[in-house]
Amino acid sequence: MTVQTVTHTHASQQETLKLVNGPLPLLPFDNSRPRKTLDFGSDGVVCSVGSLGDLISASVYHPQHGIIVANPFEQFPGGDKFWDSSFVRTYRKKFLDCFDRPGSGFGLKPRGSVKNLHVGYVDGQWPRINYSVNGIEVESAFIVTGGKDPVIVNSMTLVNTSSEQRSIDVDFGGMISVHRASYGQLTEAGPVPIPPCLNRARYSNGSICIDNPNLPAWLDCALYSEDIQIPLDGPTTESSEPISLVRSVHMDISPWTKRDLTAIYRLRATPTDSKLPKRLDSRLKSSFSPRSGFVYRPDGNHCLDDFVIRRTLDYILSCCCIPIGNDAICVLTDHIALPLGWHRDN
Repeated sequence: MTVQTVTHTHASQQETLKLVNGPLPLLPFDNSRPRKTLDFGSDGVVCSVGSLGDLISASVYHPQHGIIVANPFEQFPGGDKFWDSSFVRTYRKKFLDCFDRPGSGFGLKPRGSVKNLHVGYVDGQWPRINYSVNGIEVESAFIVTGGKDPVIVNSMTLVNTSSEQRSIDVDFGGMISVHRASYGQLTEAGPVPIPPCLNRARYSNGSICIDNPNLPAWLDCALYSEDIQIPLDGPTTESSEPISLVRSVHMDISPWTKRDLTAIYRLRATPTDSKLPKRLDSRLKSSFSPRSGFVYRPDGNHCLDDFVIRRTLDYILSCCCIPIGNDAICVLTDHIALPLGWHRDN
């Protein structure tokens, strides 16, 4: 099986992107081994997804509160719970608990029985997940766009490789909460207090925004079919707990054809008048960052070792290096800023 990897060439003194077909490590999940989320990021926008591509964590820098996150579970309560080691360890497990329950996060989720699940990384940086559901081949790919207003893009392609029409239902959404990261102690002065969580879901311009006014912070979400926005609507809801939001899409796929769904997420710490688009520029889904740092080429007998080393390097640069100004970067030991970490590490 081949997938597309990205290499970089120079033509007419301009940097271009050239797609080259080549084998990429497609790693089947081994239930006998410890597992973790699929992590990726760019310029301070960091995301962790589950084995089916459901969002378990998205995070960005906040000038007042440090790191803000979007999770499918509740905010750490703070207070005396910072000193409750048993409670803290249980909370820390929520991320892997979500991973061990595929589809329990937020995002695009085809209904049906999943088979032949594999995952790879495009250019060693961007997750690409492949599996089949009810005879339909599914590919779910992720990138983070660059520029002043970055978004997380999840492109899902559904391919009917049979001679008969097939149908599939895809759910978009799940549980979601926008709040401050749960880190407790960044200095020897003790835990940093956490503002109360308040999630407000509002629909506007065909998209949905979940905001937490106590930070403030916003998560904008939009859904597209064949690059045309699928309008999202519903009542305004408000809760101190995670909010449940689900929109179902029915898709009929003709023989030997494919259909595309795209979800985009924008987590931000500042207000903006910029609306998510009604129509996607098709280049958005192929605009891999030219600063990904390396090209993965599966040559020789050490390609997997090379892949592991380069993935580790990319994780440090893409997920643990958070820009906090024009000339300053904060380096984290773990992009999931959780309690019970040593202050010298955080």
